[in-house]
Amino acid sequence: NIPIIGFSDPVLSYFSALKNVTHAKNMLTTGYALDKRGMFKAPGWHVYICGPKLIEELCRLPDNTLDIQAAAKITLQGDYTFSPSIFSNGYHIPIIRHDLTRVLPAIFPAVVNELKVAFEEYVPCPASGEWISVKALDSLMRIICRASNTTFVGLPLCRNKEYMDVMLKYTIDVVLGAHIIGLFPKFLRPFAGRFVSNTRRRYNTAKKHISPVIEERYRKLEEHNGDWTCLPNDMLSWHMQAAEGVEKTPESLTYRILMLNFVSLHTVNTWVLFHIAAYPEYVPELRDEMDQVLEGSEWTCAAMNSLQKLDSFIKEVLRVKPVIGANITRLALRAFTLSNGTYIPAGTKISAAADPQHFDPEIFGENAAEFDGFRFIKLQDVGSVSQRLATSTSDYVGFGYGRHICPGRHFAVHEIKALVCHVLMNYDLKFVNSKFKHGQVPDAIWVGTMCALDPNVELMFKRREFKQFLQINYSSFAKWTWTVCKIQYSQL
Repeated sequence: NIPIIGFSDPVLSYFSALKNVTHAKNMLTTGYALDKRGMFKAPGWHVYICGPKLIEELCRLPDNTLDIQAAAKITLQGDYTFSPSIFSNGYHIPIIRHDLTRVLPAIFPAVVNELKVAFEEYVPCPASGEWISVKALDSLMRIICRASNTTFVGLPLCRNKEYMDVMLKYTIDVVLGAHIIGLFPKFLRPFAGRFVSNTRRRYNTAKKHISPVIEERYRKLEEHNGDWTCLPNDMLSWHMQAAEGVEKTPESLTYRILMLNFVSLHTVNTWVLFHIAAYPEYVPELRDEMDQVLEGSEWTCAAMNSLQKLDSFIKEVLRVKPVIGANITRLALRAFTLSNGTYIPAGTKISAAADPQHFDPEIFGENAAEFDGFRFIKLQDVGSVSQRLATSTSDYVGFGYGRHICPGRHFAVHEIKALVCHVLMNYDLKFVNSKFKHGQVPDAIWVGTMCALDPNVELMFKRREFKQFLQINYSSFAKWTWTVCKIQYSQL
């Protein structure tokens, strides 16, 4: 007895499902407006819940009632885009949640260094201070991919061009392939999965690069009598150690690395630099905070945690431009009834309508439709609940909520903060030829409920002239001071 957005007829519903591939935002907004604390459903009989109360109730249900892995397998058409064992054996999740988070302070300097090196390569601003334009999505994704793979597989593989290309293309192919395959009837999906998606070809290319690294590590491990400390301290080594049985093979481990890259590239929000270009009035305060925290000190995890204004700014970007518009997706393994009396039969896929909730004025105030970069600092001042980016509440579910909250969110948060710090402390940026007015950013491209940047939009960068000027004058001043001191000393 909940409203449906689109056609309910078994045949006509396919037209609504097809429309939602590119217009899911409208579907979510329309459904949420019907009952902001209720529910609605879309063709494909995907149920969406609205409001913090139902989100909390959903996340309290046990895994034998609502399964996150089964839902992910359906959403990503995992039988055809990944290895099915990715979803039946999630041993990689505790590695991300515990091991990666625990060693993050130790490995973070290497991530920062690779961010800086990659940025110089993909955004090659001349020292003369001239503006250059780059296709922002491609450049930023390559920079993030390089830095992330420093932790995933290490050097030198993280800098291999073909390896990087296949990680980026695989991520895109999974999203597009999953939505196209999902439009076919179930009995035709094996055929569609074989001929529609390029993921198998990408996997073969990735395996060509990863397998030799795995085999070499196994040989080294044997030479050191099984002493795992002889291997690099990265995600690949942790997976090799935790895997059992067939999961220890290079073929299976390659899929785990592909999954890590897929999740990483979809977790890091690349809209941040666009909002900095659209709202330049925030730049002075953000730079002042960075100068106070980072100038003359190491870029550590503790330093990143101290950047409260930047934290709020990025969280606000994620609020208005989410990576995914509907999350906390689960599959009902058995029937249950919610507190509002709604009966959910087994086999139902259910999600939270996150995107319209993040624009709800009852939750985020009268200016919920506007961008306020320091919104969450203000909310922190008037409330007791933490408003930090890596913290999720039932009001704000950018990284999910509950016990299945995104396990790699701390890594993603620190990575995007380091990227923004490097850009703002060393570069100026703007849109090409003032293409967008103040407060205006490019329209998002929605593929289902996933939200992406337009790959053709460009940003312009140039090195900050005053930074070079200060360095030159500081050097001259130091030489002059030393000369004066020598003169004074000789006179004494």
